[in-house]
Amino acid sequence: MGKHSAKEILQEITTNGTLYHIVSAIRGPDSGKISLKHIFTCRIRWLAGRSGYIIGAFRSTEKIGFHNIVNAVVNVGKEDYHYLTHVADALDGLLELNLISGREYDFLHSLVWALIFLTKNDEMMQTYALNRITKLTKEYSEFIVHG
Repeated sequence: MGKHSAKEILQEITTNGTLYHIVSAIRGPDSGKISLKHIFTCRIRWLAGRSGYIIGAFRSTEKIGFHNIVNAVVNVGKEDYHYLTHVADALDGLLELNLISGREYDFLHSLVWALIFLTKNDEMMQTYALNRITKLTKEYSEFIVHG
């Protein structure tokens, strides 16, 4: 395992909040929603590992298909709240560790919080979230692939 044993690595993961949240987000959503997995899990795996030997699917590009965002908006539900909060914390950790650019962080962090608002049974929060996502797709268009 290199200079650290598997046991030491596991102890660090369970006692270091930053690592814990990143590992939680790497696992993926319990709901199995592919759009959330592609947008967040696959990208976080790549940012954390930066290797072609990553276990599981990963996304090595900053670009996200617009259809993935649409699918996430349409399908996100209250069962995704817990996973999405881990993603928000994982993104904070990746930024703290200098593993994500500030601009990509701003985009993904804003997107995850808008999706968190969509999980709430509150019309005002959901309306805000939809408007925010519309603005994000324009403001961060360099991260979005159409078609």
